[in-house]
Order: sequence, then C-alpha cells, then structure tokens
Amino acid sequence: MPIHYTVDDANTITNVRGDWDEFARANDSKALVDNVLGRPIWDFLSVPAVLQLYQELFSAVRRHAKAVALHFRCDSDAVLRFMTMRIDPGEQGALDITTELIREVSRKQVLGREIIYMGISGGTPMCSQCNKIHVRKIDLWMEIDYALALGYISDKLNVNFSICDSCVDTFHRKIKSMA
Repeated sequence: MPIHYTVDDANTITNVRGDWDEFARANDSKALVDNVLGRPIWDFLSVPAVLQLYQELFSAVRRHAKAVALHFRCDSDAVLRFMTMRIDPGEQGALDITTELIREVSRKQVLGREIIYMGISGGTPMCSQCNKIHVRKIDLWMEIDYALALGYISDKLNVNFSICDSCVDTFHRKIKSMA
C-alpha cells in the first residue's frame, strides 16, 4: 500500500496517510511513528549533498508546477526493497509525496545486523538513494551482497551515508527535465 505525506510551503510535514506506522515499525524506526508531524522534512536527511538535491528538486516541482518521480531503495537485512517516490505540486506551495513499493527481493546472502550506520563520516560510503556501497579498493559502487560475495567486504560493515555520481546525475536530469 502506498504511503502518502504532505509538506507545506515551509517543508514541514503536515499529514501522513497510508501504512506509515507499519512501514516505520518494519524498518526498526518505531521512534518515527508518532514523531514526524510538524517536523521539517529536512530533519530526516542527514547527508548534506542529498539534502541539497532534494531541496533543489522540491523547488523545481514548485517553480514549474510539474510532478516528478524517482526510484530509490529502502533495504532491510533480509530483503531488497525497490521503491518509487512521486512528488506532486499541491495548493499554496505544498507538496504531496507518495512512496510505493515496486518489488521486494530476498537477499541471496542475508546480512547480519552487523551493519553499523556511522552517519556521514567514517566507514564505507553507502549511497542513500540506491543503497550501493563504494568499494574503494576498485573504485566502484556496487550492491552490498555482490561486494560480499566477491570478498571485498565482510558482513560486519561500518557504513556512512553519501550519494553516488549516478544518483546525483539522475537528480540533475529530473530537475532539468521540468524546465
């Protein structure tokens, strides 16, 4: 079931509909269940480069009064979740955002809960949009499971959030296409 939420012209979350509570609980984010309304959406984006891209995208949707859709990932330790996000211009500068699961794929190798999320410094860079990690040894972004299978990483992984060049390019293409 899709999750819908609305942000006002100041980017404050004013409404959440759909299975938000269930989704937050399923992703070990119980603290978010009752803690999103009235907060700026930017509170939930900790990577400065990602924050800037979403600010540019929101601004473009408002400026051009055109909807935009993006694909993104929201994985867990057992499944890969391929999702889509649609951002529609609303009334008086509000934005209506819908996220929907496209498909889930069971991980071939289930990672332990040993992935330690270090925020935005230290550890292995992980794209906050596509969930690929940057393998410094070969200077490539790849799926965690693939890097694990090839022996580039172990299942005890410290990650920091970043954004890969491919996802940055996707944001820029989406913004440019609205003009």
